[in-house]
This record gives sequence, structure tokens and C-alpha cells, in this order.
Amino acid sequence: MDILVITLASLAIMSDHIKIAYEDMGYGFPLVFIHGWAATRNFWNPIRDLENYRIILFDLRGHGESDRSKKYTFDRIMLDVNELLAGLGIRELSIIGHSLGGIIATKFASMFTDYNVRKLILVATPPVFKMSFARRLFTGFMLLFLNPLMRKMFTPKTLYEPKEDILKFIWSESAKGSKIAYIKYLKAFNNTSIIEDLEEIKAEKIAIIPSHDKIVSTEIQKETYFSLCDRTIIIENSGHNVMLERPDEFRRALLEALGE
Repeated sequence: MDILVITLASLAIMSDHIKIAYEDMGYGFPLVFIHGWAATRNFWNPIRDLENYRIILFDLRGHGESDRSKKYTFDRIMLDVNELLAGLGIRELSIIGHSLGGIIATKFASMFTDYNVRKLILVATPPVFKMSFARRLFTGFMLLFLNPLMRKMFTPKTLYEPKEDILKFIWSESAKGSKIAYIKYLKAFNNTSIIEDLEEIKAEKIAIIPSHDKIVSTEIQKETYFSLCDRTIIIENSGHNVMLERPDEFRRALLEALGE
């Protein structure tokens, strides 16, 4: 499956006048997809042609084609999701989040209880996001001043079998966003846990876990989500960016999670 898909986005204006790039495609029950850190909505390209669903993809502020901002707080980012979906008239949905997007999806389902979230699907998501100040400082320094080295050191670890075409896609998409935004997201979500949220959320919870995740330990995902989620699905021979590396297997796992 070709991941190099060219698309045109619409723009939603948030209450602080920041424009969020989004796509609203298809007809049927709404599926809302939230990408991970330093990624874009195009990381979900392998699922664009799912039939019988209304698919919502968007770029988080500071990512992809969405505006840069002076404000990247936890509350503001969560408010973006709420304002976007409210503006689209969505009240009932299933929500799918990858990595940091899984944390955002879980917090959304926990905080905005006036939405009817039918399914919460976590993809390669850390149950707890925690980085020391020194590590965040080092990551920020690498992003700002040694980005080629950051790409060489970090990006290949997101795949089980680093392939040049996928690596180039990841680098190209990541370059669309703001490095300052990426650094501020690490601060905004540092020390965030979704464990208590998962215990309380009544929606059906499914975890899709890559078999060889070097970014979010596969074993930690299994240990946490086997008990906190209703179902877990393992995708073999895959790394953190499982939807890019194993698109067909990911589609099958997603359809299984959706009950297809």
C-alpha cells in the first residue's frame, strides 16, 4: 500500500484563532484518528479508504498543516479536539490514537463525558508518559541543532525493519511541523498517566500493540493493557509506527477492533 498520498485539508478555527487542518471523509459512524508526537494526520494514510465510516483526520496544533501557536498547554490541546468535533457536529464516535495521540484520545474520553465514545482504540500508546528534565533538554537540543543526527538516531527505532521509503516519509511529515511545538508537547504531557482514566472509562477499550516496539516497550503495553483493556491485538513483526510499516495488518487489526 502506497503511503505517499496527497490530500487537501479544510481549516477549523479554534477559539484562540489558531487554524487546525482536518479532513472529513466518507459516510457512516464517525471514527476520529489522533496522530502521535512529531507526526501528522498522513500517518493514517493506510486507513483512508475504509468503507462505511465517516473518517476524521487532523493535525494537532504545531504539527503538519495546522497553525503554529504560542500556547501548547495540555488544556489547550484537549480543547482543540473538543472544539473541532463540536464544530463538525459529532457527538457519538469511536476514537483511535497512536502513541501520544492515544494519551490525548484517552484523556478526551475521560474529560468530555457529554460525548458518547463507543470504542477507544490505543495504538502503541504509553500508559504513562514521563521524561526527565535532562532528557527533555537533550531531546530539544537535538531537535533544534542536530536534527539530521536526531533523524538518524531516533527515527529508525520507530520501525521493526527500517526501510528507506518509510523513513523518508516520516522525515518529510515531521519536517512540516514546528520543532518548538514538539518540545513544548513533551513538557505539556510530561508525567501524564492514563491508567486511572482507563479504569473509569466505560467505552470498549482495545489496545493494538506492535510486537517489537522500541519506543513504548511492548512488554509494558502488554502488562498494562491486558488488564485495563477489553481486548488486545498484537501485530507481529512491527515497530512503533505500525500503521506505516504493516499497513495491511494494521487495517485488519483495526477492523477487528471495530467489530468488522
